Amino acid sequence: MEPLKKIFLLCEQKTVQNTALVSLLSEFFNIQQTTLSSFSRISDYQNAVILLDSPELTDRLHALLISTNGKTAAPVIALLNVSILPGRNIFLEQPRLKGLFQDTDSVETLVRGINALIAGDYYLPTALVENLISSSPETSDSTTQVSNSGLKLTRREKQILSLAKTGATNHEIADQLHLSENTIKTHLYNLYRKLNVRNRIEAIEWARRHLAEAAIEPA
Repeated sequence: MEPLKKIFLLCEQKTVQNTALVSLLSEFFNIQQTTLSSFSRISDYQNAVILLDSPELTDRLHALLISTNGKTAAPVIALLNVSILPGRNIFLEQPRLKGLFQDTDSVETLVRGINALIAGDYYLPTALVENLISSSPETSDSTTQVSNSGLKLTRREKQILSLAKTGATNHEIADQLHLSENTIKTHLYNLYRKLNVRNRIEAIEWARRHLAEAAIEPA
């Protein structure tokens, strides 16, 4: 059996609140609490999920995100206890940042989201997905090129894009379409190449602008 993926709750300083949260989450995950000052001494964080416990992205946390870019087996990173939703640029600039949890989220939401991250999915609140879509630019060079290239999507690809646009995770999309999560991931990777986008956020933005007009091929 494959070992459980390590979860780190990374904070600038330990508090009663984040220590209690680690205790709750330890019932579900192999989780370790650490501070920024001691995190550099940890060597086994590759392929882990790192929860950054901070209401905002400080300079030190931003530096940590940058340090993980381009590394083999780099960790998946999620922001925790966020009070104000960030803009779209942070997700486009930081490919390892795949999740966000608000300070009002329940433990059940955290468990569901962390499981999605472990499975290789994104986990973003619906409100953030809506903000990303509504704040995206109306035109760009890459999407104009896609729109004018005779792009054709299969019926299944359009279904998956439509569901992803609502904020649904891969697991939720798989359940609704009665497919495996691996099949959904394969479709998404193919879509990224076909749409000439880098990640799920850009694919959602593309869907918002072009999904209705894209030609459709038989499934």
